[in-house]
Amino acid sequence: MGTPAVVSDGVPEEVVADLYNGLRYPFGETSALSNRLIEMLSADSLHTGLAANAISHARDFTRDSLASRLEETLAAASDLRRGVEAPAA
Repeated sequence: MGTPAVVSDGVPEEVVADLYNGLRYPFGETSALSNRLIEMLSADSLHTGLAANAISHARDFTRDSLASRLEETLAAASDLRRGVEAPAA
């Protein structure tokens, strides 16, 4: 079983999406952190769903997939530097 995270909004949304694989709260607001922790711990179905999604989401971060994304990003940055227009997505 995966482990859902409770993170501040300083963590990128792509890493922890609110109510998908974890819970988010505004940075520095300790009362909001407390509320989100209580929410997570008091709702078994919420915890179970977030945990399942955490595993699914973590599978997107394999060494090969990250290397491929980095390669694409570096190629796009190189193209921008040379003035080459990026292909349409």
